[in-house]
Amino acid sequence: MSVKNYYIFDLDDTLYQKNDGQIQNCINSQNLKKIKDKNGFIIVFSNASYNHCIFWIDKLKISKYISVIISTDIIGGLKPDLVVYLKLMMVCNISRNDNIFFFDNLKSNLVSGKKIGWNTLLIHPTINIDDLDSCEKNQIDYVFKDINLAIEYLMENCK
Repeated sequence: MSVKNYYIFDLDDTLYQKNDGQIQNCINSQNLKKIKDKNGFIIVFSNASYNHCIFWIDKLKISKYISVIISTDIIGGLKPDLVVYLKLMMVCNISRNDNIFFFDNLKSNLVSGKKIGWNTLLIHPTINIDDLDSCEKNQIDYVFKDINLAIEYLMENCK
């Protein structure tokens, strides 16, 4: 059985940030292309509705890179409920042996991912790794100010 690479992205405030009606820190689609070129599976995992996800994925012009959208109305629950993460793994046929990288802007959402063995990446413009307490440092593997920096780091340093 071969190990697969899954890249699970929160949508709002992770793939894009909306301030005063303007999109900021938008994902560079070339970074998603790099993931796909390395046979990575890209999943959008959002507490928003499916229609909201489709709207923003289209607006960001990244739909051709997304393998699956898991939204609150599709999965029947909200992050950080651990059951929702397990449902995502079941629906997407993800094994605990696979490489799973989870990007989110909320620490609480990352904690649940870490509990089931996911690699966790906090995407937040104002938080540094040194800002985390010792418990948070055990739950969050990486901290990046920008989603693009996170992807570039993984593409250069991880399987």
